Amino acid sequence: MDAGTKGYLDAKVEAVKAQNDARFSELLGEIRSVGDRVSHIGSPMTWQQLALTAASVGLVLIGVVFAVLSYASDRFDGGLAASALLDAVQNQQFQRDAVQDAKLDEILQAVARWRPPSASQP
Repeated sequence: MDAGTKGYLDAKVEAVKAQNDARFSELLGEIRSVGDRVSHIGSPMTWQQLALTAASVGLVLIGVVFAVLSYASDRFDGGLAASALLDAVQNQQFQRDAVQDAKLDEILQAVARWRPPSASQP
């Protein structure tokens, strides 16, 4: 490698190093400014703020519990209502089946009377 090429490459490498140093300085400046922007967050709370926060959390938890209980109650009531409805349908079906069984017995007796006795025995 000749001296001109070496000088050209060294200049380019130095330029890249300078750009990287500038970018790192900007990045470090931004990181340090974040600390200044959030420094007020760590301040201690007063007892009023703590009480208000605790009360708010308590109210939210009570609201969630009531929401879950009301949903569960609705599902339970729906199941009971469906159970009563199923009982009514089942009773109606038993009555229909009894009527159909009586008609079927009547039909079977009539068919047995029409058959000759030898045909009914194997």
